[in-house]
Amino acid sequence: MKTLSAFTLGLLLIVALGCSSGQDKANADSNSPTKETASSTPATGTDAASKSPSEPGKNENGEPKTGAEKKIEGVADDSKTKPVSSVPDSLKNDAYDYFGLGNTTPLKLEVASSGPGAQTITGTQSVVLKSVSDGKVLFEVSREGDLARLGTTTLSLETKGIYVESTSGGSINKHSLELPTELKAGKSWKDHTELTQNGKSMKLDNVVTVVGVQKVKTKAGEHQALLITSTGKGTMDGQAITLSSKTWYVKGRGAVKTILTQTPKSGESQVITMQETK
Repeated sequence: MKTLSAFTLGLLLIVALGCSSGQDKANADSNSPTKETASSTPATGTDAASKSPSEPGKNENGEPKTGAEKKIEGVADDSKTKPVSSVPDSLKNDAYDYFGLGNTTPLKLEVASSGPGAQTITGTQSVVLKSVSDGKVLFEVSREGDLARLGTTTLSLETKGIYVESTSGGSINKHSLELPTELKAGKSWKDHTELTQNGKSMKLDNVVTVVGVQKVKTKAGEHQALLITSTGKGTMDGQAITLSSKTWYVKGRGAVKTILTQTPKSGESQVITMQETK
């Protein structure tokens, strides 16, 4: 069975963060405009007027904002969303509860990496119900801020669990299992993941295990959370690696903390910690 759980979100982070080098950053910095360049030409009266604050819900021309304009500003476009009350009670299982599909409040997340290319980024993650049809409920998971580089993911809630329909943050098999319906302590399953993102590829065979409910501390506070672990071996761009993860899911809220460790066959280990923050 294939998964795209918080563990695979961690894989996306490894590819996005771990593969960036100091030279990549230097190149990016050299291509960025400096403060002097950005402010070298003073704004004319017309330019200044065009940048004045617009009326809420309208663009600078006084017209109603489109969904795209709302998304750019970080304002939820509710024109194609449905209330979570639309979810059939029969589908409100362990996967639904612990993944936080009923949580309409965006999670503020911090991601910190150690080892080569260490960095810290922040952003938000939101879940929106898109449609209910034929016993399936589609959700869209979007990320903003620095996490926007991971793209959006479309999930399908079904009787056997949560499945991935598509992800813009990378390439993975369609309709792959993310979390099974029941998440009882001691449950485990084998997983084969093949992931491609930004020209980087990863293949991984691992074992996923539900440990049980325990206390976890994040920068947003303490929670009673369900711990799910993963251990596996595979390759990244043909280089052998081992990976392990710990993810804590809070019922009704979602994954509030993930610790993922990547160790190449030769080289320094990298640890990525993603956690909810204030």
